Amino acid sequence: MNSSDMRIGNQITVLVPANKYEFNCAWTEEKLLPALELFTCKLLLILEKISPNEISSYFGLNTREIDQLINNLMSNKLISLDSEGLLIPTSMLKQQTSKGDEVTLTNYVERNETAIFDSFTHSIRKDRGFNYRLLGLPELPVDSKKTAQLEDAISHFSAQYKTHLNLSRRTEKEVNRTKLYKVVSAINRGIIQFPVDIEFHYAPSDMGQLEVKRITRASEYINNTLQLPLSTQLEAHIADYLGSIPRSEEGITAEEYCTLVKDEVLKQFVTGNNIDYSGWLNAREDRKTGYGNQLTKSIFGPVYIDKNYVTLMRMLNESLHANGDSNAETFLKAYWLASNVSLWGANSHSLISFCDKIKKTLIKYDDSADLIMVHHGKTTWDDKEFREFHKNHTSFGLMTSNELDRLEVFLIPNILGVVQYHGYPNSKSGVSVPIGYATVDSDRLKLLENLLNSRIGGSSELKVSWPKKAEISKLMMPDREQKNTSPLSNRPILSLKKD
Repeated sequence: MNSSDMRIGNQITVLVPANKYEFNCAWTEEKLLPALELFTCKLLLILEKISPNEISSYFGLNTREIDQLINNLMSNKLISLDSEGLLIPTSMLKQQTSKGDEVTLTNYVERNETAIFDSFTHSIRKDRGFNYRLLGLPELPVDSKKTAQLEDAISHFSAQYKTHLNLSRRTEKEVNRTKLYKVVSAINRGIIQFPVDIEFHYAPSDMGQLEVKRITRASEYINNTLQLPLSTQLEAHIADYLGSIPRSEEGITAEEYCTLVKDEVLKQFVTGNNIDYSGWLNAREDRKTGYGNQLTKSIFGPVYIDKNYVTLMRMLNESLHANGDSNAETFLKAYWLASNVSLWGANSHSLISFCDKIKKTLIKYDDSADLIMVHHGKTTWDDKEFREFHKNHTSFGLMTSNELDRLEVFLIPNILGVVQYHGYPNSKSGVSVPIGYATVDSDRLKLLENLLNSRIGGSSELKVSWPKKAEISKLMMPDREQKNTSPLSNRPILSLKKD
């Protein structure tokens, strides 16, 4: 199966428990000689014997400089004096050069090193410090009864110190020239967590197969150009966790969803509550999932994954640009209605980047613009994990007492809308794949606005989830009369580029 045949259907982040230790270590480090000392050694190896005066004359050194040079080389046991007072190379110098290596000095140093090991396989991981924006992400459970022994930690560090050096941003030469002599002592600094990104890739099934093909790829995200692979054992623990994720069966069916949001494209692949993802992917490959114009586009997977992010930002920028001066009079707030499926929005860098970019783009046109999350809950303690994570990248959160289901809406009134249904491509998996459309079509935007209003309810069903001092009246959309008189109601139809 080619990677080009696969599409990302979901992307989540889980927190893996790890033990953090501080080690007091003794190291041996090989350092290159200073240029003058290095060339003196090379000259001595060629001539075998040489007098101090000849070296002084050759390099143009005064008495103090030649004395300092000779003292340094002798203290490092690279040269010695023969019976005639001439300088000769030592056996240590000859031994180094006989291997073809550069002449180096070996220093003995002691320093403290901080390292973390995942709690399942004890493999060393990158220590990136505390990041408050990860709080609230799903966590892999760990057996708290199993306590790590310092002797085991020292053994694991000794076996993996090269990995530690590589993760500590040292150069390849530094790593190769640094060796662990011994671990003097260790201190357990407690349990922390590190994020692991999991991507779910999908491709059409083979002939006769009912379910779509899925490949799961997990890695530790370091930056945009570096993702560290996981051990097979750790991937197995993650697979066990994913297998325990419950499915959501409440609310409207996929067929009812298509009727509700007028998704005539997805409706071709829906029967009751089942979505033929394989058929949709084949149709997408054949470019048969269009909506008849460029104002509405199919969206497969979460809005924040790279491909969808690029599409939505292009649609948003073109829509805002087309409105021109009307943006100053427009209600520029983005509403994101969460679905009730497990692991919804459980993503670190991609989701955070998406939210930041949306807010930054809207603020260019309206200083008061912002992104508002809407989730289900009835008390101030409901969905604590939802608030704990999402309050770190969105300024406002609203909690509705209305029951939510597998439907998700992202809407900037009169500007851009996305609606998706979370189906389950694999019968034995609780990992959903959102599928639906993004639109700038005025009729569809009004449809989504009415849908969003009916879902979240009025002020009696809403409470401020965060921050506590926010006023609901300032977060809700303007009333119907205000929206109908908006200058955007008569804005020209956009012509967007193809995917």
